[in-house]
Amino acid sequence: MGLKQRLIFLLTDAFNVSLAYSYIDGEERGQNAEQFQPMNGFSIPPNKFTAQIEYDNDNGWISSLTTLYVAGEDYRIDGNNAFGRRDVDSYTVVDWTNQVELGQGKLQVGIENLFNEQYFSVYSQLQRNGNNTSSIPGRGRTISLQYLYNW
Repeated sequence: MGLKQRLIFLLTDAFNVSLAYSYIDGEERGQNAEQFQPMNGFSIPPNKFTAQIEYDNDNGWISSLTTLYVAGEDYRIDGNNAFGRRDVDSYTVVDWTNQVELGQGKLQVGIENLFNEQYFSVYSQLQRNGNNTSSIPGRGRTISLQYLYNW
């Protein structure tokens, strides 16, 4: 069972806020198992909440600030770690993007992970064990600059 909900609020002609929430739940029964059990973290992601405020001044400049919160979730059964069954920590990441029309194109400037949050993605947390190199931290603060030229 899942729920995905998105709400958009127009505060003014230039400002809007959007909120999104995602919840998914499910059970599975393994081969030769008699009872259903909650699905693991590779099949069912934790709850997610996104909030975004966007400014569009109608003169070609758009700026947005987006916050993503991923809830913690304990996928273990009876407290035991197994494939896709670990206790996952929550994390929050904030991104800021700007776009301005410039000449025949658009200049885009963005900062991902604005506050340089140190975190592990859900996938990386589920991969953790003594010698697994798939468990890598999320990217730190990343600044990008792009120019998109319209032909």
